[in-house]
Amino acid sequence: MLDGACRELAEEAGLSGVDVRPVDLSGTWAVFAARIDPDTPITLDVEHDRFEWLGREEALARLAPSAVVEAFQRGSKVPLPRLGFRPPTEQDAWPGCPYVRQFRTGPLDNASTITADGEAIGLIRYDSTVDHPEWTDEWTGAVGLDYVIGTAAWTGRGIGPQIIWAYVRDIVVPQHPGVPGILAAPEVSDGRAIRALLKAGFRRLDDDMTQPGGSRHALCVFEPARLTGVSGAL
Repeated sequence: MLDGACRELAEEAGLSGVDVRPVDLSGTWAVFAARIDPDTPITLDVEHDRFEWLGREEALARLAPSAVVEAFQRGSKVPLPRLGFRPPTEQDAWPGCPYVRQFRTGPLDNASTITADGEAIGLIRYDSTVDHPEWTDEWTGAVGLDYVIGTAAWTGRGIGPQIIWAYVRDIVVPQHPGVPGILAAPEVSDGRAIRALLKAGFRRLDDDMTQPGGSRHALCVFEPARLTGVSGAL
């Protein structure tokens, strides 16, 4: 999927090495976004004879058919911050966010603080699935993923899929090359978390998994080979 998006940019505009980010990979059409400096040289292929840099509203006025318009509307309104990951500190607590308190009750050995344009906005971690035998029947060698955005101003803006991709690419895959899958299991009632995972390219496998205590969780899997064409690469 990612290979196809990068190939289109290279073939039709001569662009390579672009930080292509997922907006929504859950539908019939995959929607990606990227930030390109307007001074970047563009090399058109033989199918095109001209190009223009346009503002969002003017571009929308020229686009067709409706499926392209709808995809551009979604992709062009998502912020594309500079993302990073660093070791968490005690100050990364977000006392007003109960999900952060719950997150910090778990192990922080493989946890990172998420930064957006230099601002700490949440926490993310991966762990081994050996402690979750109900996950691993078909996914031996996979790792688990959990994250939370603690800064309210960054929630509901569509950066969850970007965070997941960047974390898998920069943290998980370098430490686990060839990893067959990344597993996540939000509660079935947490529709926002499930939607973010699906938009990032996860597949929902099972919504009837029951954890100790009786809570029901939706098991979702991210497969690097399916999404990138190369096992363990992103």
